[in-house]
Amino acid sequence: MAAENKAKKEKKEKKGSKVILIIVGVVLGLVLIGGVAFGAYYFAAKNITPVANAGTGVVQEGKGGEIVTFELDEFLVNLADEGKSRYLKAKIFIGYISNEELAAELTTKKPIIRDTVNNVLRTKKTTELSAQGEEAIKKELADKINDLLTKGKISNVYFSEILIQ
Repeated sequence: MAAENKAKKEKKEKKGSKVILIIVGVVLGLVLIGGVAFGAYYFAAKNITPVANAGTGVVQEGKGGEIVTFELDEFLVNLADEGKSRYLKAKIFIGYISNEELAAELTTKKPIIRDTVNNVLRTKKTTELSAQGEEAIKKELADKINDLLTKGKISNVYFSEILIQ
């Protein structure tokens, strides 16, 4: 009997040590996989260049440097049409040559710029929003926005969405 008890005890110890080895192997495997994933992400992220400064959008090459866009969000205004109520819904971006000081100024003055854009758009009629009229509105908006800025000038105004109802 003593020999049987001793044999059973040795089997239990061998089973216990095998379970511990399996657990240790799984944990080491997970740590290894995590390390490889982190290393791949770290080295891949090093090669990615940022698209633009904070609060800005797409970067393009232009004369004198990169043209960066700054989102002014969506506008919903009443148009100046007589008789019928007409609305303009537009998503507007402004473009400028990359300049960190100007980017900071645009972020700071965003509410003032939005107010200026609202005031200009409210004076427009549906007939002024044709293809040719849109270019004139873009130029007028750029001029009014540039009057507000001290750290640089914007180069263009972009309408990404326009809906007239």
